[in-house]
Amino acid sequence: MSDKNTIIAEIIKYPIIIFSILLSLVAAKHILGLEFGVLTEISINGAKFAEKSKATADAIASIDADLRRAVVDIEQLKKVSNPIPNTPAMQTESTEAAETVSDQTAKIEQIQISSNAKKTSLKGYIWIGNYNNNWKKRILAQPDTGQPIDISPNEMQRGTEYAVLGNMVVRDGLPENNQNYFNGRSSLGVVPSGTRIRLTNVPVAIEREFATQYWAEIEVL
Repeated sequence: MSDKNTIIAEIIKYPIIIFSILLSLVAAKHILGLEFGVLTEISINGAKFAEKSKATADAIASIDADLRRAVVDIEQLKKVSNPIPNTPAMQTESTEAAETVSDQTAKIEQIQISSNAKKTSLKGYIWIGNYNNNWKKRILAQPDTGQPIDISPNEMQRGTEYAVLGNMVVRDGLPENNQNYFNGRSSLGVVPSGTRIRLTNVPVAIEREFATQYWAEIEVL
């Protein structure tokens, strides 16, 4: 009889533990502001989630881009004893470093979500390169061949589909042509290299002091 009571007690305690875990997760979300994905499993090894935390992914992407840009600036400092000159090449490298992320960070965006979760298309603005009679840096490619585009930005039409050639940061709006530039816009996420996108508007030129940079409003397919 004692063994039977022990078994019953052991069985009963597991729902209580699960309920306690769920209460803790709810408290963490509302009190601490933490985000969790869809809960798929609770076991002795802990709770498992199917989705990534969007807040965490956005934060990592933002930090990654800032670090890549800082590395470019540091490398330039190593080459010169005087302050970094404001050359077009260096400014372009800095922009590219800030608007792309590493493959490791891009993989966060490719985490599979559960089949019952609603997946919405990512929309926003990305830098698509510098252009002055020809592309100095090409970010977009033909989706079928993977070949970088040759047409001018003025020939690019709304609704046209392309593939991106880098892990591009998606901004929440068109950057203003001021000191803040892209730093004045928040990151919405990352479009991994090879992803198909569609232009939702014609590209916009921003005349910087070092180059004409083009930005496009896009949606991920």
